[in-house]
Amino acid sequence: MTVDFKSFELWRGPSWLTDEPVVALASGIGQASLNPKTGDAVQVYFLRADMSPSDAVRARDTRAICGECLHAPHRDGTCYVNPFYAAENLWQSWAAGGCPPLHRDFWPSRLGSRFLRLGAYGDPAAGPDELSLDLAAAADGHAGYTHAWRDRPALRTVCMASVSGEAELAEAEAEGWRGFQVLAMDHRNLRYLEPVPAGSVACGASVERGKRTTCAACRACGGTSSKARASIVVGAHGRSAGKLAALRGLGRTAARSGMMQCMFRHGASVPDA
Repeated sequence: MTVDFKSFELWRGPSWLTDEPVVALASGIGQASLNPKTGDAVQVYFLRADMSPSDAVRARDTRAICGECLHAPHRDGTCYVNPFYAAENLWQSWAAGGCPPLHRDFWPSRLGSRFLRLGAYGDPAAGPDELSLDLAAAADGHAGYTHAWRDRPALRTVCMASVSGEAELAEAEAEGWRGFQVLAMDHRNLRYLEPVPAGSVACGASVERGKRTTCAACRACGGTSSKARASIVVGAHGRSAGKLAALRGLGRTAARSGMMQCMFRHGASVPDA
């Protein structure tokens, strides 16, 4: 193993979502992360192995790594991740031989002091359950999210169930998951345009909570293995934040027509995770 490399291939094989070829890549091993929201974390990406992230998005062919995520490019396209930068650069480096395989025997020594973000892009369910479970066990804390929670119960110990709406959240919690939900938000006043489900708390690293912490420090999104017990909500952010509100009919027109009662129903009383 060459220690000069900062990014590595963790696994490669057929997608567990569609059978198409995918690869799991880790970036930031051996160097500190400068991501202001996640803090110092190793980022794990699940990417198509047979086409770059940008090509997959342009072709609206992202099911192999996104499944049926509501926010995926082949659906609403409201994902907060911009695949044309970090994910694209990482894939290009891997395709050029810049991300050598990192054998499982080395995971504890390379990840044992690092926080791990499962799914910086792509769904951990694109790989086998043991991949995410073993990575989380090797790291010093983790966060993860999956839309395949109905079919992959083993992942609930390391991942949050990505849900949409109170009915889905109730279903996931009844099946032993902790939920994670993205809510449309008015970025002019940092208020949610949808009600916060009872018992859920707002992400402490979010802009609406004043970025009080980082993912690496908070560690609330580690599934049922986290010390946190509540489900989490966060306001839509990133390049498609406004699109989510528009698709749900919660833009300016909706606000002016009497839907203000939906805005940040719990106000400042919503606690941090």
